[in-house]
Amino acid sequence: MKTITLGIISLLLLGIFTAGCSGKYDKNVMLVREGTMNMKPDVPLGKALDKFFDKSEWKSFTSTQNETIVEFNGSGKWLDTYQTVRMQFSIIGNEFNFRYMEINGMAIDTEIALGILFEILNEYQP
Repeated sequence: MKTITLGIISLLLLGIFTAGCSGKYDKNVMLVREGTMNMKPDVPLGKALDKFFDKSEWKSFTSTQNETIVEFNGSGKWLDTYQTVRMQFSIIGNEFNFRYMEINGMAIDTEIALGILFEILNEYQP
């Protein structure tokens, strides 16, 4: 009887734990994380960014211009120094576009930012 009770409690706790984990990201974040970019269509964006940076956070919000934005914040050692990066992607229907990047609080020109993003995606190994 004790074994059955412990088994039921374990299953209930497992169900609670997995239910909490399944809703970690909303549909907009999932669209970007699971999506790819034309510059490297075989690399999932979320996996590449999460692997490149030591710490990563994802969120979505509505901008003051009423656009849906997905934001990635990452940090880690890069170019021989500790860096923090923020990237934003705008959602349009079922697609997304790169919107903005800053490194250590400084805005990066779009062409340079896309070059940096390409290098991050290019470095990804599953």
